Amino acid sequence: MLRSFIPQNTITIREYSGLGQRKQFYRKYPLELVGIIAPKEFYQSIDTINYVRGRTFTRKTLAVCLLFTILFVGSIITILGGVLTAFTSRPVWITLLSIGGTMFAIPTL
Repeated sequence: MLRSFIPQNTITIREYSGLGQRKQFYRKYPLELVGIIAPKEFYQSIDTINYVRGRTFTRKTLAVCLLFTILFVGSIITILGGVLTAFTSRPVWITLLSIGGTMFAIPTL
């Protein structure tokens, strides 16, 4: 029978988040770490982890916003090219359709 491995000496550090804030780890020093790691070193580690998690969240948010902006602009250019196809005989619509189609297709790759 297979069992999951649960370490004997585990320490749980809880997370918290306020309204509209990202999740962070509590900075409360666990008593189980007395004599193993200094409180100052623990606080520095928790601060570093929270900082890196915050940067990752910010980067992901910016990437999603950029993705939707490119998708939106690409679809608008494609629609504009389609409308120009119906009302004009100039070759401008070919350029707009190709640029818009490319911008619309890039986020889906």
